[in-house]
Order: sequence, then structure tokens, then C-alpha cells
Amino acid sequence: MISFSWPFFGDDWLTFLIFFSIVLLIIGISELIRNHSLLSNQHNRKLVHAVVGLLCSISPNLFHSNLQPVLLGLLFFTLNLIALKINKFKGIHSLNRISYGTLYFPISYIILTCFFWEFSAHLTLSLILLSISDPLASLVGEIIKNPKFIYPWHDKKSIQGSISMFLSSFIIIFILAPDIFPNNNQNIFKFSFFLASLTTLAEMISYRGSDNFSVPILSFIGIECFQTKLEIFELIMIIVIILFLIAYYFQLVDFSGFCGGCIMALIITTMGGLKYLLPLCIFFVLSSLIGRITGHKKNTQNKPPKRNLTQVIANGSVGLVICIAGYFAKDDGLLFYLFLSSVSAANSDTWATEIGKLSKIKPVSIIGFKKIESGLSGGITSVGTFGSLLGSMTIGAVGYAFGIDIIIFWGIVLAGFAGALIDSIVGAIFQVKYITPDGRVTERQRANSNQFSGISWIDNNLVNFFCTLSAPILMYIFLLFFYKT
Repeated sequence: MISFSWPFFGDDWLTFLIFFSIVLLIIGISELIRNHSLLSNQHNRKLVHAVVGLLCSISPNLFHSNLQPVLLGLLFFTLNLIALKINKFKGIHSLNRISYGTLYFPISYIILTCFFWEFSAHLTLSLILLSISDPLASLVGEIIKNPKFIYPWHDKKSIQGSISMFLSSFIIIFILAPDIFPNNNQNIFKFSFFLASLTTLAEMISYRGSDNFSVPILSFIGIECFQTKLEIFELIMIIVIILFLIAYYFQLVDFSGFCGGCIMALIITTMGGLKYLLPLCIFFVLSSLIGRITGHKKNTQNKPPKRNLTQVIANGSVGLVICIAGYFAKDDGLLFYLFLSSVSAANSDTWATEIGKLSKIKPVSIIGFKKIESGLSGGITSVGTFGSLLGSMTIGAVGYAFGIDIIIFWGIVLAGFAGALIDSIVGAIFQVKYITPDGRVTERQRANSNQFSGISWIDNNLVNFFCTLSAPILMYIFLLFFYKT
């Protein structure tokens, strides 16, 4: 990596003060520019984005320790949060749409500097891509005449902007990679194409400024993934992409779910291998098939059949984080068990819902056991409960096929099943529900409907996240008491 340091920055705390002062100065200048209308608000914001991002990208060269960069990230997250609340520093915030980019960026910076400080080259390149390619893509999308728009997820994206994101990322990587990774013999063209494609996808499926998180984090992970040696990797990814294309064709996932699923599969394949990938594939394929088989059953909630990125994250993000942690911690035991328990909970919950549709009697609430409408969270049936247990046992069996002990198998089964029960309990008590003018209770807000129960910001996706998070916690407790190595 290119190395330099400022001769008068010998002390990290002095560097901290100078760094902090420079960023405040940049923000102050942006306010002057905005007040005097020297640049449009959007161009002014993008200029600040680029300059501050580039400054952060060289922080591994300026600081000896990661303590000060982490504190800087925490400090600016707090200041930006306050500024958003009181509507200050408009020069760095989007004015024509809701965006939390100024919060996402310090979060990604904190994660990278706190946990991956020793990967300074990865960190530098990831932040450079965010600082240059991301604002450039947005700028091109704004200045081009008659841009062609697509909706990969919630935010509209211009095709021209996405092309600019890819090309600029490719050029930056191709130019900087030989200097940043001087001892790496990887094919630079192939590496540049791979990483530029990943960062472009990360930007395309962003929402309300989340690209300030997804671009640097996925770029960082992508750099490490490309350097991981895995036999028949290309063949595995081709099979995975074909599976998701089939799912997309049959409307099992939308475009954002397709992209998110492929990215998740890429990371899990390179960092965890087949034993991590196979349980997720079995969960997705079998759950989709069961959903198709039982799909003819009436669902009074009219939930959309296609999985989007939010649902992919809700069901798979905990397992993904565990897989990444296992890779960097070089753990091949405990974290794999926790991963399996998380997937087991997701499968158990999904099968409870899908197989539960076959029940000939109405479900009852897990709280109070009163009859409720089919499809409402918190409802259980004997058929669905059997499906839930079968789902957790299926993932446990996959783990057993990879050589886990029988006691671990039962731990995964119990943790996954318990996670699905927790999903029902949390869904019954805390998930938001609405009542329509004709008295029907639903989980989806509709015209003229009012909140009936629950907490407004807790929806089914968040409940599913709690489900997949609770199972590894329960599995860890199970291992403490019943598994002695």
C-alpha cells in the first residue's frame, strides 16, 4: 500500500483534532456555498461527500491506532443525527428527498475502522469508491437529458448513472489496485470488473442513502472474497445465479431480492464454503416449493408473494454476519453451529406459515389462544406447529450431514423451533396491526385503516429478524449447558 504520513502529526490526538477541525471547516464552507447559492444544494452535498470521504480513506495513513478514527465516526454520527433532528447543516443533507446518508456513512466507517483496521488497503479502496464513484453516478443521472430510470428497489435509479458508477469504479480499481495491493498477483482486469460490478449493485439497490453503507461495506468484503481461493467457485456461483433467475422468473423474488440473494450467496460461498451455502439453498428452494404447493390456499392478508431485499435481509442477515465473523475469526466450530441455528429458525418459521395454510381450522393466537384470521402474525395451528418442527429438523439434518455431533443436531432443532415460537410471540404482542373500516384486522396499512395494536415501526420483517437473531442466542446457551468439548 502507498505509505505516507504528515511529519507534524506525530501524536494521534493531535491528528484527531486537526482531522475533526478540517471536517468542520468543510461543513462550514458548504454552508457558505449554500447560503450564497454558489452551487445547487445537490452539487454542494456531493462535493462535501467526496471531500470528506477521501479524507476518511487516508485515515489508516494518518493514525497509528484505530481508537481516534472510531471516536471520529461516533462523534460525527451523533452530530449528524442532531443536525437532522433540528434541521441544521443543510449543506450536507438532501433537501429534495428523505435521505439518511449522513448517518449511514459514519456507521460504515465505524465498522471498518473498529473491526478491520489491519486491512488498511481494503479500507482505503472501499472508501475511495464511495467518495468518487457514488456521487459521480448521482451527478450523471441528474445532468443527463432524458435519463432512463429503473426501480431496482424503492429509489429510482438512472441507467446512465449506474453505467457511470460501474465505469468510474472499474477505472479507479484498475489504476489503484497495483499500488494498493503490490504483492497480489490476481488478474487486475478480472478483479476490477468483479469489484466494480459489486459496488454498482450495492448502489443500485440502496434506499434513502443506504449506499453510504452498502458500497464501502460490500466493496471491502468483495476485495477479500476475490482473494479467497475456492475450488469450482465459478461453477457454484453460476448454479446459484441460475437458481435465483428461475426464482425471479416465477416471481418468487423481485429484482432487489434477486440482487441481494446473489450478493449474499457470493459472500457466504467464498467466506464459508459449501457447508454454509447449502443450508441456505435448501431453505430457499424447499420453502419456495412448499409455498408454491400451498399457495392456492387463500391468504387473507394478501401478502406479496415475491421476496424483496428487505425480506432477504430479515431472514439471512444474521447468518451472513455470523459467516463473515467465522471467516475472519477462523472459527470452524461454534459459529457454524450458531449459523445453522439461525437458518433453522428462518426455515422453521417459514414452514410453519406455509404448511399451516393446509390447516382446516382457524389459527389461534399464541397469546390467549383466541381464534384469529389466517395469515396474522402470532397465529398457530397444530399443522403449522408440525411444519415448524419439520423445518428446524431439516436444517439440523443438513448440519448432521456435514458431521456435527448428535447433541448439536438437537440443539439446532430446538433453537430453530424456539426461534419460530419467539417469532409468533413477538408478532402477536409487538407487531403493528391495522383495522379497516369494515372491522377487518390486517398487518398491511391500507386506505382509511387505523393502527389497531402493536408498535408502529415493528413489521413482519423486523419480527423475522428477531426470530433469526434469537435462535443463535438460544443455541449458545444450549451449548454452554449441554455441550462439553
